[in-house]
Order: sequence, then C-alpha cells, then structure tokens
Amino acid sequence: MSLLEPQAEPASADRPSAEGAQAPPPPLAEASLDRRIFNAFPVMAMILDGDRRIVLANRALAEFAGAASTEELCGKRPGDVLGCAHAAETPDGCGTTESCAICGGKAGIRNAQLGSAGAEAWRIRRRAPHGEEVLELRPWAMPLEIGEQRFVMVCVQDAGDRLRRNALERSFFQVAAPLADGIERLLRNLGRSQRPDQQQAAVQAIAVLARELAEVIHSHKDLAAAERGDLQVRAGTLSTTALLSDLLRQHAHRPVAADRRIETSPEAEEVSFTSDPALVRRIMEHMLENALEACEPGDTVTVGCRRSGDFVEFSVRNPGQMPKDVQLQVFQRAYTTKGPGRGLGAYMMKLLSEQYLGGSVAFRSSAAEGTVFTARFPLQDGKG
Repeated sequence: MSLLEPQAEPASADRPSAEGAQAPPPPLAEASLDRRIFNAFPVMAMILDGDRRIVLANRALAEFAGAASTEELCGKRPGDVLGCAHAAETPDGCGTTESCAICGGKAGIRNAQLGSAGAEAWRIRRRAPHGEEVLELRPWAMPLEIGEQRFVMVCVQDAGDRLRRNALERSFFQVAAPLADGIERLLRNLGRSQRPDQQQAAVQAIAVLARELAEVIHSHKDLAAAERGDLQVRAGTLSTTALLSDLLRQHAHRPVAADRRIETSPEAEEVSFTSDPALVRRIMEHMLENALEACEPGDTVTVGCRRSGDFVEFSVRNPGQMPKDVQLQVFQRAYTTKGPGRGLGAYMMKLLSEQYLGGSVAFRSSAAEGTVFTARFPLQDGKG
C-alpha cells in the first residue's frame, strides 16, 4: 500500500446509533470514570475505540463542535466532529479520504493505538459559515486500557493564535530583514565619494527596495486583518493585461527569476473587472513568485487571463509537477518546502480570494501539463 493511501476504515453504516451512544460502553462505565473530572479538563478531550470513534467526549469538545451535548458526538470520528473540510469528500468521512494520509491527528492516534503516547502537529481546513478556516491544533494521544479493551485518550488544544503569530513573525523577518539590510548598505555607499551616475543608480535601487519593504509590511498587516475578519476591501477597476504586464516587468529582474523566463500566453484576453486592486495584485504576486521558485534554471513560467462567464480567470503555469504529498498540503497555513519563515503565500491567496473577493484559487498538477494555478474573480466586485 502506498504511504499516501488512507487506510481502510469501517463503513459509516457501522456507526453507533444515537440511542446506543448515550452512555459510556461497559468497560468505561465499570471503571467508574468520573465525567465531572473529564468535563473539567480545560482542553478538548475524547476517548476513542479501536475504530477511532468517540465513545466519550468532554464539554469543551462539544462546545467547540457546536453540539448541544457531549452525547451527540459519540459514534463520530474526530475529523467529523471538528468539521474537517476533507471529511465530506467520501461517504465514510474522517479517515477514508486521500488527505487523511498526511493528517497529523490520525498519525498520533494510530501511534497511541500501537502503545506510544505522543503529540504531532494537527492542521485542519475546517468548514465555516464564511467559507473555510484553518485550525492549528496541538493534540496529545495516549493508549488507555480498561479491562480487556484498549482505547485511546486524545486531548486537543487550539494553538492557532500562538502559531499564527509565530508564523507571521518568522515570515516577516525572513523577508523584511534582507530588504532593510540592503537599504542600509546602499545608504552607506551614498555617503562615500561616487560619480553622479553611481549615486543615481543607488537612489533608484533604494527606491525599489523601499517599495518592496513597504509591500511586505502591508501584506503581513492585511493577512493579520484577514484572519481577524476585519480586512477592508476597497473596490477599483482593473485591466487583466495591464496587471500581468506590470507584474512581469516587476519580477523580470528579481533574484527569483534569474535564469528563468516569464512570458504571457498568446491567448491572454483583455478583460476589465471590478475588485480590490491591491488584494488582487497581492494574490497574483504570490502565484507568480511560487511558480518561479518551483522552476529549474532555463524553465519558463507562462501567465494568462481570460473571461469565464461572469468571472475573470488568471492562470500561472510552470513545467514542474508537484509531489502528491505537497499537493495535499499546499493550502495549509505555514506549510512549506522552502524552509523556516515561509509557507504563507498559497494560504493567503486562498484566504483573500475566497473570503474577501468572492473568488477562488485552485491548482492542477501533472507530468504532462506541469503545475497550473488559477485565480477566479467576479467581474463585478465580489458579486459574480
């Protein structure tokens, strides 16, 4: 079996009925487990049977899941209770989808079933009324033997606020520090004896770095506001070809584009649409930057645009194919293959597009076509 194939799970028809889930199973009842203590846990907690189904949940988990009582959660699996977006992809839910192969929660529970207590980062894309949100959890799973039966106790802490802050700080300093250092170095050189043409070149370089630093600051500020839910969208009119032309000109001389080509598709269409120019541009910048970073020297990145019904669609293609495990995690917050301080670009693209601009971001990747990211925006200011 491939490491990327989810292990088979019992069909959903085997789930306990609501009536049968009102009380703990006999082994737990006989052990006189005090539910008051379990409910007093300050973190979400659950006890799972051998099929990873909940046989006992505490009040904190029920409140987080929006359940009226802890009994409502019995018979369900953790991903179903936490609202994992992938759990709805198959009839049997949590544990049976392609994405379950890289689920930190499932891995930790499996290790506990084998007798090893431990924790593993658990990121979930969760269904929410306004679209999708990312949960960043810190679980702890440990084996639990009662009588002759084996269970797993799982405690889960919502670590999103701390992890989001840490990721923002790492990303900001990773990008901003080199820009600030470059500005300082150029300013020092300006104080030395230089020819007028050298001084003019230095001033132009300082202006470029200052603009990039300002963009980094605004980008991180907008991301923080978007995650709080109070990002302000300011509509304006955009031209697809003008936007792409400006982006290509801006990126042509950046280090990430060294030994790589950027070209516009001959089928690119001129489309005028209404959206937030700053946010659309930010999404496209991340899309182009990611494509260039995925390229080998000599590769070509192709950008395009077209009208698609009541939407405008941008595309950015690079010739490489993403590994399957990367494809399954590409929109996870702070997931990256590029090292510490990276990994917010694809997440930001999806967050801004889907929750603020009424659009969507998707991708496809194959050996024959390479990797193509697409961003769709309504022609009229988020109304589609």
